[in-house]
Amino acid sequence: MISLPVHARLYKWTDAEGNTIYSQTPPPTETRAGHTELNERGLTLREVEAPLTEEEKVAREVEARKKAETAALLAWEEREDQMLLESFPSLEALEQARDFRLETLDQKIRYLTSRRSDANSKLERNGDRISNFRRKKLDIPEQLAVEKVTLDHDILKLGERIANTELERAVVAAGFAADRARYMRIMAERKAKLAGG
Repeated sequence: MISLPVHARLYKWTDAEGNTIYSQTPPPTETRAGHTELNERGLTLREVEAPLTEEEKVAREVEARKKAETAALLAWEEREDQMLLESFPSLEALEQARDFRLETLDQKIRYLTSRRSDANSKLERNGDRISNFRRKKLDIPEQLAVEKVTLDHDILKLGERIANTELERAVVAAGFAADRARYMRIMAERKAKLAGG
């Protein structure tokens, strides 16, 4: 055993050839070796890692970012799960909310479809009146021409509103389907946790 003065430190590392080196000075920086600091009794005080290469630094940063992103995603999912459970005390409550929301959208679609049908009927009557004026070779009254343009515009806009509401309904249905599946998963996990201890 090497005898050292009191409070002296000893450094231990492995060189490029695999030899274990003990010294009273840290390894030269060009060796890029990690080392162990020992006290006068040979007990480990601390481990010092070898300096990282640029590639190793980048790899560590990427790994740390991935871990942070995963942790953030898990925390977000946990908050979302908690909000879901607070919003719906039971699966039945979730399904009732879904049914109510979808029925509301269905009613809106029926209402808009009815308005478009009425507008189409008015446009047809307007067209008949315009045709009568043309057959009689009379000037078409400005009011009929304006009404035709207005009805064409209204029918187009109602069609867009119906399409948007149908899209909204599909999104809402998909969202509730995902929430229902998540709710069932959460309940199954809780049940398994309770059964397991």
